[in-house]
Amino acid sequence: MNRLCENCLTAIIILTAIGVVQLHFIVRNGRLIKDPCTRSIGVHWVRDPKSCSEYYICVTGLPVKMPPCPKKYVWSVAGRNCVPEVSHWNDCPMDLLNQHLEQQEQRRANDGAVAFHSPSKTNFSATSDRMDALMNQADPNEIRNNKIKSVFPNHPCVFSREEVLLPHPKNCHWYFNCSLNASSEVWVYQEPLTEECQYPRLFSLTSRKCEKYDTVDCGSRNIKKEPCEYRKNMCTKAHCRPCNIRFGSCVGKKNGNHSFPQREWTPKYIICKDERTVDQRDCADKTPIFSPASKHCEALHNIPKEHGGLQPACTGRHDGFHPDETGRCDYFFECRNNKFVDFATCGNGRLFDPRKRQCSDDAAPPCGNNSALLCRDHQDGMYADAYGRCPMYYHCKGERLLGYLKCPFGSFSPKTGQCEMSEDLPAPCGKQENLCFKKPDGAYPDLKKNCMSYFRCSRNFTILMKTCAVGFVFNHVTGKCDDVNNTPPPCGMAPSCFGRKDGRYPSPLKGCQYFYKCSDGLFRGYEKCSLATGGFYFNQYTQKCDFPKNICGPCGFKKIDCSGGNRFSV
Repeated sequence: MNRLCENCLTAIIILTAIGVVQLHFIVRNGRLIKDPCTRSIGVHWVRDPKSCSEYYICVTGLPVKMPPCPKKYVWSVAGRNCVPEVSHWNDCPMDLLNQHLEQQEQRRANDGAVAFHSPSKTNFSATSDRMDALMNQADPNEIRNNKIKSVFPNHPCVFSREEVLLPHPKNCHWYFNCSLNASSEVWVYQEPLTEECQYPRLFSLTSRKCEKYDTVDCGSRNIKKEPCEYRKNMCTKAHCRPCNIRFGSCVGKKNGNHSFPQREWTPKYIICKDERTVDQRDCADKTPIFSPASKHCEALHNIPKEHGGLQPACTGRHDGFHPDETGRCDYFFECRNNKFVDFATCGNGRLFDPRKRQCSDDAAPPCGNNSALLCRDHQDGMYADAYGRCPMYYHCKGERLLGYLKCPFGSFSPKTGQCEMSEDLPAPCGKQENLCFKKPDGAYPDLKKNCMSYFRCSRNFTILMKTCAVGFVFNHVTGKCDDVNNTPPPCGMAPSCFGRKDGRYPSPLKGCQYFYKCSDGLFRGYEKCSLATGGFYFNQYTQKCDFPKNICGPCGFKKIDCSGGNRFSV
């Protein structure tokens, strides 16, 4: 600690001695200059009051002259350092700066250099004149290029002179901005000093500006047409929605309106010109959906149902006229070749009758009261509309119509008996096959599901779909699910009546007590003989129940008149 104090004391004694030698005045160029040190306490730096590039260090009020600043540098009081003449740290007074610049000019003239200004014009009295002088002393373009060169030695901006914006050699929508900060961290992720035009503009070689794409000659430079090929539209942050969701592409599309890619049949659409997306819009409330077919915003009645509209589907319908699905009783529409044609109205207070497929003074429910035969042969329950009106359904009980109802949304499912927003429905209400398209009214087994389910048809539309309980199959004779042994082919194992005359036939597999009936070529079920019906066993010759003594073998004991044709069959 004592050693350190001795060194400090020695330095102070030396500096004090120097100050004493220089006294209180300083001699420069044969002139006495008043001591620049104004404070007698501490150590600080001061500029020479007669020179911008010379300065002193003041120690306890005594000045110590320091080496002058290099050429084109001045001493900054605020910065306490030598700074370039063009630096914003240059705080040399204006009159002193003018004198300094004049000396620089004279020095260069003496050295054989070409002066930038004549001596008569070196007296500056305004800030703008001062800046002009500084610019003459150091070219800002050169300073800028040197900064870029220190970071990117071979960058095109290093070799530019007065131009700040340069064309990119590969991409027509990019350009180099040489005024950008070369030390910015962003160039770790992007090509250094590059900017891009606003989509879909391109950078012009002639004007050195971003111009309309149809006025720019890109030559061999790449032309980007998609919005997502422009850097500004790409995701650079977390949780960013992908560009192709925010912007639609027009590449490969003709001029005009087009659906927003991957968002077809929605309110959004794009306007294309020269394969560029020139605008993105949303449909108005009255026409809320953009149709890729018409390429316009359409009302819901003109939008197919499978795309969220109210236009009915014609798949699974016969050609001709059909009632409106939404409940407009005077409206109807036409189908042709499985395609929707147009809506029409009856007018004059008349209603469209789906049974006659024409306008009439009366109609089927729910528009009219004529419900005769609608629920005939129907089990109690809910059924889909028999005329293909998908939201409609009706309630039958005791083969009588209790009422008509309408789904608040979607279509009525004949399978689940509920309103659904699903395409898993038979056509025309869904995308499944309409099994009743060419079938007469009635119930049919679903052979594709091994008869364990069935469907009911009415006017070529599927109004009911049911699944049988485990172990049961559909019996087409009774129209209900039944035991497999009581169900005739093709679903059950009961005897076939195909080609048989109406009558009774023995059933040896069930036993001598049983027989079955055939009518109209259909199996009508088994019956069992009893004492009340005439006997315990079935007599195949008389087709009646009888006693074993009157029945030939193998079920009876009769031996006489048993040689005739055997009617026994399985």
